[in-house]
Amino acid sequence: MEVLSGMLSSGTAKAVLPKPKEVPDYRSPVYMLILVQLVAFLLSNSLELPATASLGLNVRSPAWWQLVTSAFSFSSWSHLFESAFLTYVIGRLVERAHGAWGLWAAYLGAAIGASTATLWAAKLSSAAIPSAAASPAGLLGLVVVGLIIPRALAKPLEVAALVPFIASSAAVRCTPLAGLTVYNGAKIGAWVHMGGAAVGALAVYGVLCLIDAHTRRVAEEKAEVARWAKAKQMEEQAEAVTGVISTAANAASRVAKTLF
Repeated sequence: MEVLSGMLSSGTAKAVLPKPKEVPDYRSPVYMLILVQLVAFLLSNSLELPATASLGLNVRSPAWWQLVTSAFSFSSWSHLFESAFLTYVIGRLVERAHGAWGLWAAYLGAAIGASTATLWAAKLSSAAIPSAAASPAGLLGLVVVGLIIPRALAKPLEVAALVPFIASSAAVRCTPLAGLTVYNGAKIGAWVHMGGAAVGALAVYGVLCLIDAHTRRVAEEKAEVARWAKAKQMEEQAEAVTGVISTAANAASRVAKTLF
């Protein structure tokens, strides 16, 4: 009877999906990213350890690891606090959409793109430029992946209003790089740096979209297999119930013939 009731109710009752398990806020990867920013700042600025003195990008004599470590180079406490706040606010958007890997990829991908563009511009210039910090570029990566692209189609006017403000704010943090590239008398080195960040962020977003599409396709295939297995199981149960009913009917018929 339980099998029959389950079969009868399966066609009419709505499936109740389990609620996704919420991850506690303190376990968010955003906090780990902020912690790395804080530790890097303390080691390079406050403690002034020689081993951490080269976190920023040395434009004239770069080391390969500075493409990554420059993302955690900050000029002051106010710069660090501003970066930590924006990392938390915008980083949570990226985390919810793409997870921990997407968060780190957006931050580091934009920073690496910005540093690469700066090194390219440095080869074409002889200007004396101090060591570059790519942390504003990392924040721009979070903004592009978590805010600008997702809202570009849904709220284009909002994005159109945000982009100039975000771009100018980020460029202000890159003012020391302004003289790296001069075009028609205008110092655009900071914009070259931020342009590299935008390209890096777009590349990361494209990869994340491909990964998300593959993940959804795999999930849909698994769900289809599960539905097919469930239907097969129900069919087998129905055949078993039909067999039991048929056997009982035949037995009853034989009993009736014997008695009458």
